[in-house]
Amino acid sequence: MAKEWERQEGESGRAFRAFTRYRDLGPGRSLNAAYTASREAREELRAPGTWYEWSAKFRWVERAAAWDAFLDGERLQARAKRERELEQRRFEFELKNQERLERRVEKMEAVLDKADAAPITDVWRDECREAEDGTATKFKTRVKGISYSGYARLVKETNATAKQAITGVRDTDSEGEDAPAAPAAAAGEFVWVKPEGEPGGEA
Repeated sequence: MAKEWERQEGESGRAFRAFTRYRDLGPGRSLNAAYTASREAREELRAPGTWYEWSAKFRWVERAAAWDAFLDGERLQARAKRERELEQRRFEFELKNQERLERRVEKMEAVLDKADAAPITDVWRDECREAEDGTATKFKTRVKGISYSGYARLVKETNATAKQAITGVRDTDSEGEDAPAAPAAAAGEFVWVKPEGEPGGEA
């Protein structure tokens, strides 16, 4: 059985071609506009009586509406397919970045572990090195103290990266410029306050 917008039983070739002109004009269609398009005229022409007869006999209005609904359905399906493809790509991107973030957190924690073992201030370490001839040479080695500001920045960045690795890479906060400022410190949150006369630190 032919669909509404296809050629119907008893519909002549001329009548169907006239219908397709009318059908393809879209929701703002009219018989006069369709006839004008068929004649390729610059000024709108009045459709002949034959067109009005065909329109009534073969239900052009209802069939054109069915065509519009079909096109809308096609567009919705195409849009849904595109959205599914984008969601799949987004998921793959998030999975890839999730693994990257986890590796980054591990590296940051390794650096923090080394920093924890560093002295608070610069110190001199006495060392002794023995040569092959048995003579010993004593010397001092300077061990640079930890940089408080650099340590604090790394801790803050590690916390932020770890949070993103846990909650995902999508930004769910959506904070705009007009969003209220966050509290200075929440429970358990690291907040760095630079001390006066920071020993061994960097400017």
